[in-house]
Amino acid sequence: MEITGRMIQLTPEKRGEGRNGQWVSGGFVIETNEQYPKKIAFTVWGEDRLNIVKNIPLNSTINVVFSIESREYNERWYTDCRATQIQPIGTMPQQGSYQPAQQMQQPPQSQQPNYQTANYQTPTYQTPPQQQPTNNNGSIENSAMPEEKDDDLPF
Repeated sequence: MEITGRMIQLTPEKRGEGRNGQWVSGGFVIETNEQYPKKIAFTVWGEDRLNIVKNIPLNSTINVVFSIESREYNERWYTDCRATQIQPIGTMPQQGSYQPAQQMQQPPQSQQPNYQTANYQTPTYQTPPQQQPTNNNGSIENSAMPEEKDDDLPF
């Protein structure tokens, strides 16, 4: 997935040691450029990637390619937006900018789905004619039908 927004905050670094050695993670928060802006927090893993994020000034517009993953822990669900590419808008890629070794390839244009709206016409329905009550000899009864009022009340 990909999104563009303004970087508004850096999140604190976290360091630790696992079975594969030491690790470091951090992140940042962007605000989208929509009618109703949304704030999205991203996670970045690795010292080199974290340094790239630190070198981008706050309030810069950036493009973020990311993946979303959710996991369960103690019957609660946690969602992580992990940034895989971070690129300031209007600049060329800098040496050392984070681009993963395995990038997802976009399918050719011909294989991408076309989401154009169909020319759908709303069907028209005709109401059946109202039947008037009849008595036993087939003549129409003169029943006291309530007359319709011409006001705009829904009941």
